[in-house]
Amino acid sequence: MTFPGSLGARILPFCLVGAVLGCLTTAAPAQTTVKAAAENPAQLRTVKAEELWRVGGFGEGESDFFGYVSDVVRNSEGLTFLLDRQLNEVKAYDAGGNYLYKFGREGEGPGEFQNPQSMLLLPDGTIGVLQGRPQRFERFSPEGEILDPLSLSGGEFMAFTMGAASVGGRVVLNRRAIRMEDDDIITKAELVALADDGSEGVVYLQQETSRPRTGPGISITVDSSFAEAWALGYDGRVHVSNHEDQYRIDTYDPSGELVRVIERPYERRKRPAEELASMKEQAEKARGDRPGNDPIEIDQYDRDISDILARPNGDLWVMDSHGSPHHSDDTLGTFVVFDAAGQMTHRLRIDVPYRAGKDQFYVIGDHLYVVREAISAMRNMFAGFGSVVIDGEDDSSDGEPDPLAVVCYRLPGLDG
Repeated sequence: MTFPGSLGARILPFCLVGAVLGCLTTAAPAQTTVKAAAENPAQLRTVKAEELWRVGGFGEGESDFFGYVSDVVRNSEGLTFLLDRQLNEVKAYDAGGNYLYKFGREGEGPGEFQNPQSMLLLPDGTIGVLQGRPQRFERFSPEGEILDPLSLSGGEFMAFTMGAASVGGRVVLNRRAIRMEDDDIITKAELVALADDGSEGVVYLQQETSRPRTGPGISITVDSSFAEAWALGYDGRVHVSNHEDQYRIDTYDPSGELVRVIERPYERRKRPAEELASMKEQAEKARGDRPGNDPIEIDQYDRDISDILARPNGDLWVMDSHGSPHHSDDTLGTFVVFDAAGQMTHRLRIDVPYRAGKDQFYVIGDHLYVVREAISAMRNMFAGFGSVVIDGEDDSSDGEPDPLAVVCYRLPGLDG
């Protein structure tokens, strides 16, 4: 599984407000530090995506109607599975984009879920659908047969998953847990591997913060910047950017030890005034006008690293704030490519119709999936429960958005 292009700041649609998570503290075993150049003189390679098929949009078939497609996986047989978070179902397509069948539905029974967070291709070839809150892990055969669920451990007062990845027999979750201790609210954020029985395995990153409970109710803020950009490699290593204002990628081996740090001097991208104003307006709409609300402050600078993609050959594709497409409609952006040793080798630009702040993307091998109007669909789904702010874009003034569509492309010349 790979993750969508999450370019920019986000406000979680959880109706959660309060204090921000604190600083990360971890032991630092011996590691290799790789210093990359401030400027990248490496060759720019451009790949033009070739469209293979598309579904949704203004099509009239059963396979063309979507709520919000929030995840995509592709198996070794060439089948593509689309998780519809709003409709609580998974649709399957063959290598030519022909609709095959769907499975899953809304509910709390076997093979059912509500507001699923992620979908994973599990080591045995089955499909796992992860419900983020409360945590549940339903399993299906590639044909949609309901299998025994995977039990997730945990006894926290509240636990939910922000994201997940499954590669090469390993499953890793980016999750949060809340518990009460006396008059304090304890928030734990962690990147953790799952054992075969669903219990907690290796913990790569973990941080706990505490703040006083100020009233009879419980109000919580979840800081999505914790491990916002991370990737699970095909060799079992985990690569994480955990710093808003530092071009740094930490690599952990399968045992959880920090084994490498990639660092690079970097000039931060300052957001234009109109972008800041748009983001603030969206944040205020999401929070609502409540008495006693503090003024909303938007960071003037983008996060230095917004995405990390781990490739089958050991490369890392890193999207930074200057490589992000921003207001361009004809490119996914430009990635800086690091090889398996952490050395910068070249820059990779992927040309494809793409609108930052409106669409989402998924890269799986040599296939690229663009979910058009994904952000509009997400906003509609969570209308009244908060909002999402991405890259300063706001499509509310553009009229009614087009129906959601999924477009599958091939990236010629890249490893599958």
